[in-house]
Amino acid sequence: MSPTSRAVLGWISAIAALFVSFTYMVAMGMASALVTATQLASDLMSSSGRPVLGVFYTYSRDTAFPVRVSLWLLTSVCILTFVACFAAGLRSRDGFFPSLKKLSRAGRITSSSNWLVAMPLISCGLYVVVLVVTLVLELVGVPLGSLCDPHLNPCPTQAQLFAGLAYAPVGEELAYRIITPLGLVIPIRIVWRRLITGQGPSTSKFLSITGLSLLSPERAKRKTGYPTFNMNGWSGVHWVEWIFIVVSSVLFGLAHVESGGGTNWGAGKVVTAAISGFVIAIAFVAYGAYAAILLHWFFDVYFEISLVGSSVFGGPFSILPFVFVLTSLIVGTLGVLVVIGWVVRRIIPRASPTTYKTPEPKGFPVQA
Repeated sequence: MSPTSRAVLGWISAIAALFVSFTYMVAMGMASALVTATQLASDLMSSSGRPVLGVFYTYSRDTAFPVRVSLWLLTSVCILTFVACFAAGLRSRDGFFPSLKKLSRAGRITSSSNWLVAMPLISCGLYVVVLVVTLVLELVGVPLGSLCDPHLNPCPTQAQLFAGLAYAPVGEELAYRIITPLGLVIPIRIVWRRLITGQGPSTSKFLSITGLSLLSPERAKRKTGYPTFNMNGWSGVHWVEWIFIVVSSVLFGLAHVESGGGTNWGAGKVVTAAISGFVIAIAFVAYGAYAAILLHWFFDVYFEISLVGSSVFGGPFSILPFVFVLTSLIVGTLGVLVVIGWVVRRIIPRASPTTYKTPEPKGFPVQA
């Protein structure tokens, strides 16, 4: 890629990342308004439910909270969790604006990119991939299904749906990424090393590393001296982590069509959820729990906020669903095309340029 093309791509990517990040802030502001000063807030206050508590790939109604909880309280706690995750993402790696500047120069995100710079490009690209896969599955007769079917199971009220979608990024990430073997790979490696060599950290340090690993495998690796994604790229993801990334993704996909789950999703949802789960799991390993929760938030909450907010507030807010979807499609399509181009350039060898050498003039015979 020529320097000019890289510069143009870099500025387009940086502007796209900045604008999408701005829409995230708009969505969070609207979510706060929805649960404090609207009819939805009143409906949430008058409703209650039993949120599912899942760990180690177990996430069903059988493991629900033993007592009913106010949906307003549940939603508010989840929104505060998202705010904390955005704050962590803003401070991650090189920082937001320095990372944005690097993106404008390099034309691509790297393992050292700030999460709120990388997330807009990753989330929108994944959004387009999921849409394309969904269309292909529908064409070959594999239905995606729907959240509910009035003929089979009752659809939730708007308050129940909003609270459920707000809780999903937190509850499901705890069950399928955070409190799972994927979050315990570092402690497992430490125990294995102690069994082989007899060396290892003290008990207190081991417990500290274990707790840190559940929230951020990347930071736990840095503390123990293992290769990290930030410094070593893909080689910083251990082969054991790759195994559990795949396992968690498959189980996450299957969980969406679990018998008795109260939804009407079809077989196609298994595929699309597994694809999303695969990328979310990588985000968890590479950045931490906050990144996994925010990427999950993008799919479950981001668009729902725009839909509910447009109907509640009206006026200029009524175009937000269109803006959110159109922006995601444009940024995602450009991102996917750039990735495809990058892969093609790596696969197809480029012919080295040939240089033309001016032939030397032949000498004439000297006659006596």
